[in-house]
Amino acid sequence: LGCHIGFLGCFAGCVAGISQGLRSLSAGFVPTVNKHNAASWEAAETPSMPMRRPSTDTMESIESRARQHGIIVEVPDVPELVDILTDYILRRVLPTWRVGRICGRLLQSVLPPIRAFLGDLIGDRSGTIQAVISVSVPGQCVSLNPVDTLRIPAIPLAVILDLHLTGSGPPLSRVRVALADNIMGHVLETTVTQVCDFDLRNMDVRLKGFVEPLNLAFDLQVLWDTPSTPKVVVQNVHLRMRLPS
Repeated sequence: LGCHIGFLGCFAGCVAGISQGLRSLSAGFVPTVNKHNAASWEAAETPSMPMRRPSTDTMESIESRARQHGIIVEVPDVPELVDILTDYILRRVLPTWRVGRICGRLLQSVLPPIRAFLGDLIGDRSGTIQAVISVSVPGQCVSLNPVDTLRIPAIPLAVILDLHLTGSGPPLSRVRVALADNIMGHVLETTVTQVCDFDLRNMDVRLKGFVEPLNLAFDLQVLWDTPSTPKVVVQNVHLRMRLPS
């Protein structure tokens, strides 16, 4: 009898411990996702390299950055893309592995209960949660001539995923890619600064007759007439050209 009671007590303790662990996991799941999203947004709004021109920050520009805006591009037909990608992985990729078919069957069996479990952790009947992933387009070097190379900095982006963790529909319903305004401005500023340093005499042999470097100076801005209509403004263009006396 004592052995049975001891076993039941041990079992009850295990159940209580598991229940407490699940409650803690459920309470911390959404805050953890939110913390990850905040870190991803911060990374997507941080330029990859410092600006070469001196800062001309004003109170207005600082407040504008606090109200961060950006370009958001909607990825079309996401559920269909998910189905196509899933089918491709299960039918084309995994079978090429030695144990790929077994892994495919295992994934098909395990993923639904995992999805339901994560849906329960959200604590929302809709089972919907938004995840943000920070990605970066690698920087590029473009050779313009034997002397000048244009270096385009890496471009951080935020990929916004709308996940549905309950039901039997596609787990991913919407994908958007966001580019922060300050990142776009940084890329333009870095590019313009380099272009203004280039000697145009290296671009065309017909300009070799000028005795001083030909440095084109200009300012470039991107303005938005409407939320979906950008306008590129080039102003303050000047170029000093000096011929032999």
